[in-house]
Amino acid sequence: GTNWSQVLSEATTTYPSVGARAEAIEICPTDSNLVLAGFYVEGTTQGGLWYSTNGGSAWTQLQLRSGSTLPNDVDVMDIAFTTESAHAIAYIGVYYDLTIAAPADRCYSIYRAEWDGSSWTVRQDMQGTYTSTGSVIVVTINDITVNSGGTILYATGTDASAVQPVAYYKDLSGTNKWTPMQSSGFPTGNKQGKA
Repeated sequence: GTNWSQVLSEATTTYPSVGARAEAIEICPTDSNLVLAGFYVEGTTQGGLWYSTNGGSAWTQLQLRSGSTLPNDVDVMDIAFTTESAHAIAYIGVYYDLTIAAPADRCYSIYRAEWDGSSWTVRQDMQGTYTSTGSVIVVTINDITVNSGGTILYATGTDASAVQPVAYYKDLSGTNKWTPMQSSGFPTGNKQGKA
């Protein structure tokens, strides 16, 4: 931390200098050269996820939303790493964006990105196939964390109307599906901050 160099800038990301912020940065616990950084850009659909495979010296944008044209992608709120089948897996919580016209391309909930050592495989991880209810979970996820054993993920956020708080868990050694948690009693309001 004695010396710092800027490697992601307005010129690199094409994000505006005002209203763009890094919401999350996460280092893979099994490979310190693999680093992810998530950006949120106010009032646009320009946020995104960037990755480095050399400890942060060089960065490349990873496209999460299939209908996006880089650099426009998703507004990232949080990132958590796990290890599954010996691969590094990143769970990326994103802001639910209603401004994108086609519902199939909308940004919502959690994306799962799997690193096989040379490339990424990305999917929307709260589609019906990956939920205990069998239905799509469409929310903003503000915070994701994994338990100390690396077997259970927890995610919190707000519903699409940004009023009701929501919470989910995913047991990687059990059902491996996102399951709603009881959220009655949580305070409600119109805030879109970190949980």
